[in-house]
Amino acid sequence: MQGRSERHHYIPQFWISRWGDERGFVKRYRKFGAKLDVLSKSPKSVGYFDRLYDLPEGMRQDTSLEELFFKPLDDRTSKVFNLLDNHPQPHLSGEETATLAIFIISLLHRGPDSLVAAKVAGSEHFEVARREVRQRYAELREEGDPATFEEFEAEEAYNAADHAFYRSFVKLMVNENVIDFMARMHWRKVTRDSVAPSLLLSDDPLLRTNGFAKADGHFAFPLSPEAMILAFYEEEFASEVMRQSVKQLFVSMNMQTVGAARHFVVARDEKQTRFIRNRFGLTPRPPFGEQMQGRAGKGPN
Repeated sequence: MQGRSERHHYIPQFWISRWGDERGFVKRYRKFGAKLDVLSKSPKSVGYFDRLYDLPEGMRQDTSLEELFFKPLDDRTSKVFNLLDNHPQPHLSGEETATLAIFIISLLHRGPDSLVAAKVAGSEHFEVARREVRQRYAELREEGDPATFEEFEAEEAYNAADHAFYRSFVKLMVNENVIDFMARMHWRKVTRDSVAPSLLLSDDPLLRTNGFAKADGHFAFPLSPEAMILAFYEEEFASEVMRQSVKQLFVSMNMQTVGAARHFVVARDEKQTRFIRNRFGLTPRPPFGEQMQGRAGKGPN
């Protein structure tokens, strides 16, 4: 474990660095009650939580989901973001589209609040499955299994629910059906003009509707301070949205990005401090698929 990073980024450094100044520093805003705090920070000092993706006891302890899954995904996504930068409209290969789709899905699951909520839901599902196995153990039992369910249960690890969650967690993000669905969506890129504000980034940067497979289903995210990416379920609605001015789209994106912030907002400069102060955390979204659950200990950075 020597040399392993304990700083696990739920918002990748490559993304945050897109808001960097000439020294590579970003403006990180945090809110403490009524006080808004702003500091110049390096990207590695924003959007992380210590040991967030460590695996539970009884699974591999020489690595973490940061090294096994998220960092390789972020490295591939960084290259896709660079491609999107260099084209007026999204034009990606099948592999690049799959990478972007997996990354977008990961944003719904990898944040500290979403991860806690997902673990709670996973534990509940595990108990439901355990009750079913208990009732049907005699018919489910195979040769070599313990004679009774009680003996089977006694041989389980004390944290068997955690093991089950982490064995299935990556499958939540690498789903071929969802990847294919996203590949068929109508993708658009909007670049900032002279009257639109620069875009902001937060710990919940994915603007989305409640469900994508409907007439107005869509999602969007800031690619950089200068551009946003949008994806629509129906082309007619895409055309309707794209009739708005660039300024309208950018202001709307910033309002939702800042309103959804729980832990931080990142900006390129301090020109939008008043905007951030007035909207920080006003409209937080519940963790994907679950209600917000409490979490003890040190808060995200």
